[in-house]
Amino acid sequence: KKKKKKKKRKKEEEEEEEEEEKRRRRRGKKKKKKKKRRRKKEEEEEEKRRRRRRRRGGGGKKKKKKKKREKEEEEEEEEEEKRRRRRGKKKKKKKKRRKKDEEEEEE
Repeated sequence: KKKKKKKKRKKEEEEEEEEEEKRRRRRGKKKKKKKKRRRKKEEEEEEKRRRRRRRRGGGGKKKKKKKKREKEEEEEEEEEEKRRRRRGKKKKKKKKRRKKDEEEEEE
C-alpha cells in the first residue's frame, strides 16, 4: 500500500511540474504579444500626431523650434538604432573570424 501511495504522489508531482512549465511558456508568449501590441499602438499614436501637425500647419517661431527639436530627436534615435545594429553585426563577424582562426590552428 505504501509503495502505491508513493507512486501516486510522485506521479501527481510530475504532472503538476509539467503544468507549471506549460503555464510559464504561455506567460512568455503572452508577454511577447503584449509587447508587440503596445509597440504597434505607440507607433499608430505617433503617426496620428504627425498627421495632426501636418494638418494644422501655420507659422510661429515656437512651433518651428518645437518641430526642429523633435526632428533632431528622431534622427538621434535612428542613429542610435543603426549603431546598435552595427554593433551586433560586428560581434557576429568577430565570432565567425574567431571560429575560422580556431579551425585554421587545428589544421
